[in-house]
Amino acid sequence: ASANKYFNDNKPWELKDTNKESFDNILYVTADIIKQIGVMIYPVMPDTSNRILNFYNISVKNVTLDLLNFDLTNTKINEIKPLFPKVE
Repeated sequence: ASANKYFNDNKPWELKDTNKESFDNILYVTADIIKQIGVMIYPVMPDTSNRILNFYNISVKNVTLDLLNFDLTNTKINEIKPLFPKVE
């Protein structure tokens, strides 16, 4: 919820053409928060953790807390698919 709030409060879609530095920073921070969530949920939700880390091309063979410090700068992000099925 905090990553979503951060993203929505900072409105990067409004900054893309006017403030590229802030735009890039907001996207980086949001991606890093999501990566950290992927690492932290590994013990209880390993499959979901693996799907999140795969977004960032991070090897999921050895998920350790060291990945919290993995720098996403210049990381190619794979296609992102929903983690959970939509409940109607």
